[in-house]
Amino acid sequence: MQLIILDRTTDNYPAVYADGRKGGRLAAKTLVEKGSKRITVMKGPAHVKPAQDRFRGAIEYLSGKDVDFTVMSTTSFSFEDAKGWAEELFATYPDTDGVIASNDIVGIAILHEALRLGKKIPEDVQVIGYDDIPQSSLSYPSLSTIRQPAYEMGRQAAALLIKLIKQENDIDTSVQLPVELIQRNTTKKG
Repeated sequence: MQLIILDRTTDNYPAVYADGRKGGRLAAKTLVEKGSKRITVMKGPAHVKPAQDRFRGAIEYLSGKDVDFTVMSTTSFSFEDAKGWAEELFATYPDTDGVIASNDIVGIAILHEALRLGKKIPEDVQVIGYDDIPQSSLSYPSLSTIRQPAYEMGRQAAALLIKLIKQENDIDTSVQLPVELIQRNTTKKG
């Protein structure tokens, strides 16, 4: 049996994944450059290495800047859980003016809770998600996010699987792809 790990990493199998650390740094840099001073970083599930890479990248960047930041740990990416974390975030840190969500589902839940509390987006709170799922462009306001190249990741994984099946010699067992910021309406322009 041949196996390729997609959007996760392991020492036991070949993997195709996005550069989570760069994604975390890019999200943090964007919020700082757009004026956020009290940022909350939503730390994704501890057992998901890409989520931890995103978290580490954000913390590395924020640690060198003149901003206050807090960390909230999460244990899943589910929308039901995300709603609870969004409520907890604003109850615990009501003056948060920037949020780096662990993924787009969590980002959309935070957006909904901020609006429910009467906060203006992006004037009072800026939010950046991660993944660029289709719903992030459909939310209102539309969610700024770090895009993982999902289609390209799938294409690379398929190509890698074919090489493994053919038992080719030039197999790259770890393929990391770049990420990019997709700015929409939950971050300030300019």
